[in-house]
Amino acid sequence: MLLNCLLVGAGGFIGAIFRYLASAGFKSISSWPLGTLAVNLLGSFVLGWLVYGLAEGKGLSESQRLLFAVGFCGALTTMSTFALESHQLFTAKGFAAISINVVFNVLGSLAMIWFAKRLFA
Repeated sequence: MLLNCLLVGAGGFIGAIFRYLASAGFKSISSWPLGTLAVNLLGSFVLGWLVYGLAEGKGLSESQRLLFAVGFCGALTTMSTFALESHQLFTAKGFAAISINVVFNVLGSLAMIWFAKRLFA
């Protein structure tokens, strides 16, 4: 159990750093929450690749699943930040802005899982 927690924590440490760097990098480019969109799309693609590309008969071990799928992808992607930024967009820019953000994050993330499955399965 301790080893499992350490694997999740190590993956989460790396994923959280990537998420921070993406958010900080995109903030200098745009006031739109592109960093959150980027990590949600990337994390969904990586998770799809891990599940459909590596796990299906190609040897993704339980340790690798904990490290990469649970830890890294779990910390990289973010529902709470997405929800906060969507609320802020609605408050500042109205219904159209929140709608665009929700559609791009939700449908985009689903599309990335689908794309990874088509590519690697």
